[in-house]
Amino acid sequence: MSYKYQEVVFSLLMLGVGVFLLAHTFSDQYQTLLSGDGVLSPMFYPRVILAGWCVLSVAMTVQALKLPATLVKAFNVRQVVCALLLMVAMLILLACFGFLVAAIPFVFGFALFLGYKNKLVAAIAAVIIPVLLYVLFDKGLGIILPAGVWHF
Repeated sequence: MSYKYQEVVFSLLMLGVGVFLLAHTFSDQYQTLLSGDGVLSPMFYPRVILAGWCVLSVAMTVQALKLPATLVKAFNVRQVVCALLLMVAMLILLACFGFLVAAIPFVFGFALFLGYKNKLVAAIAAVIIPVLLYVLFDKGLGIILPAGVWHF
């Protein structure tokens, strides 16, 4: 299977999922969430994100169609399994310890997994990124992030 074919199939799959989810936000069950007094509906943000998802999926498809048909890259199962294991570990830590405690080792591990060589910078980023996300969501937007079973 050529790399071009893989990229086209993946980008079209992502486009299909994005269109489906965007269309789903307009279903009747979400219409009760609409606000007529000029305040944005809770569905506004998901629709913006999903519209962006669809635009990026179209861009991915166009870019994939421009690839040469002869380009072949081997599918690396080991990388996929490692990425999935990191995500599963993040979910387990998230349930037990909450967002901050789970996100710090996840960001650090993923930075190293993606090939970042400077461990000091990766460690600093692994602390700064989750803390900034916590401050943005919890303090700025008032969206409480998971605290875990032990309320960290």
